[in-house]
Amino acid sequence: MGREVTVELVIAPASAEVAAGLGDAAGWSAYEQALRAVLAELLDSVGIGAGAGAEAGAGTLTVDSLIINEPLPERFARLRPGATIDVPEALDLAVGMVIGDGPYLTIQAPGGFELASGWDGAVHVLLPARPAELQLPHAEQDPVLRLEWRDPPSVDPEDTKLITAVADEAFWAEVEAAASAAAPQPTLLAERWAYGALGLRWFLVTPGTTQAQELARTVEPGSLLSVVVAPELDPSPEALEDGFEEATVGDLSLLIPDEALAKWRAVVPDADGVVRARWEDETA
Repeated sequence: MGREVTVELVIAPASAEVAAGLGDAAGWSAYEQALRAVLAELLDSVGIGAGAGAEAGAGTLTVDSLIINEPLPERFARLRPGATIDVPEALDLAVGMVIGDGPYLTIQAPGGFELASGWDGAVHVLLPARPAELQLPHAEQDPVLRLEWRDPPSVDPEDTKLITAVADEAFWAEVEAAASAAAPQPTLLAERWAYGALGLRWFLVTPGTTQAQELARTVEPGSLLSVVVAPELDPSPEALEDGFEEATVGDLSLLIPDEALAKWRAVVPDADGVVRARWEDETA
């Protein structure tokens, strides 16, 4: 379902020195404190923060578009697409992104709320509307902050095509059958649990065994799976022009074109069988 986004709020440092130097700037601590305060007020004003009541704010913030290029810190090791986070975690993640520490992601809530980092210490918040009751006294009174209301990006959320196939029992049965039919040529399973260099792992599907069922218990909820049956051992340069991933699994080391990865995909559901992770179908 598309999200109705009608307004964007940009929260940024008022000081050019802070915008350029971020954590190394003398005024960073004051900006971080003010940023945390205004984000907490914003979340509370739209019914997410602690001020809206502990039950109302619990479990409403979710992770999307997670990018992992470095190992996750222990505190956030559980982060996956669709994972829920609380308000203190959201504030720490927002500050980590704008200072350049990562991990990088978007934070979403029901109704169209979305938070992401920008350039030069800025945070971008998308809202379904500018709430009439929205009060941000810290932003209005604190000289270290600059606020700007904008029209949202021109991309229509309704036009975003998502991968809807589910990695259910039928999917795994098909994977096992395909691996058996392709033998002795290999069948690979790619698990994309996050964007970035460290967000992908590979498995070799062994035909004639129950390994497919074992893989179903191994992959993470919210991950995007790609099945590559009988990959080309030496793909042409033309096949790699539009991008590729390097697959190293067992004794195999192959270059897998993005086109091959996109042919057969499915998303791993959560434990209750519901798919909450959002993976865009770039081929649509």
